Amino acid sequence: QPDRIMEVPDARLDPRFADNPVVTGDQNIRFYAGAPLVTRDGFALGSLCVLDRQPRQLTEAQRQALLALARQVMALLELRQALQEQARQRGLLEAHQLELEDGISRLRSEAQTDALTGLANRRAFDRRLAEELWRAARHDVPLELLVVDIEHFKAYNDQYGHLAGDQAL
Repeated sequence: QPDRIMEVPDARLDPRFADNPVVTGDQNIRFYAGAPLVTRDGFALGSLCVLDRQPRQLTEAQRQALLALARQVMALLELRQALQEQARQRGLLEAHQLELEDGISRLRSEAQTDALTGLANRRAFDRRLAEELWRAARHDVPLELLVVDIEHFKAYNDQYGHLAGDQAL
C-alpha cells in the first residue's frame, strides 16, 4: 500500500529484526521507517527508508514527509522511464525517416534515369530543360541545345539482337 509506512521504533525489541546483523553488529541500527515505492499499476519496487542508531518514533509531519518523498521518488523514476521510452521512440522514428528519405531518393532517381544506360530519361530532360529555359529568360542570355540521335539503331538491333543493342547503348 503506497500510503502505509512500516515503522520499527526499536529493532532490538522487534522479533522480526532482533537478530539481524545490522541490528546486532557494528552498524547498531535501532530505528527503521520505510515508505513503499509502488508504481501506478501497483507493482512494489522497494522502499524509501530512514535509519537511526537511536530508538525513536516518527511524528505525523515526518510520516507525511517520508510519504511525500516516496511519491516524489516514484514520480522521478516514472519520468525517467517515460523519457527513455520517448528517446527509444524518437530513435525508431528517425530510423524510419532515414528509410523513407532513402526510398524517396531511390524512387526519384529511378523515375529520372534510364534503367539500361543509367542516363537521364525524358522526364529528367524535360525538367532540366524547363529549369534552363527559366534561367536563360531570367538572366536574358541565349540557350543552346544539342541533340544527338543514333541513326538506323533499329537496324542494328534487328541484325545483332537487342542484347547487342543494349550493350552498344
